[in-house]
Amino acid sequence: MPKKQNLIPKLHWKQLLPYLSIFITAPILTFLFGNWLDEIAGLPKFLPVPMNLIFGFLVFFPGLAIGIKSTRELYKKGYGLPWGELNETSKSKKLVTNGLYTYCRNPMTLGYSLLPSGMGIMFRSLSMTFIIPTIIITVATI
Repeated sequence: MPKKQNLIPKLHWKQLLPYLSIFITAPILTFLFGNWLDEIAGLPKFLPVPMNLIFGFLVFFPGLAIGIKSTRELYKKGYGLPWGELNETSKSKKLVTNGLYTYCRNPMTLGYSLLPSGMGIMFRSLSMTFIIPTIIITVATI
């Protein structure tokens, strides 16, 4: 069996920067696309102003925590990174079946699908709350 150090992929900035940019571009695109869909479909705003922020944060931050924790578990226990299909050296070397992966087949998809739902609740957008997460889950499971 190779040493543990040989199994853990090295993090390179040219790989990490596009991944981190998702946390900037995805919320902006989610906001723009969600508002556009709401306007086209004539969907109403929901939840009054203080409640939307409370419930939005209660969905958004657990989603962020689940996404980050599952990414760390994949890195530490599976010796891989989420972009393993794009880069052979980052591909997981071991199946992760403990931690969050005990309860969910792909907790990264779950966590990162809760982010636009939380944003949708905060911005009072039905499209951001329901349609965009459905698209994310569908694309991630294809």
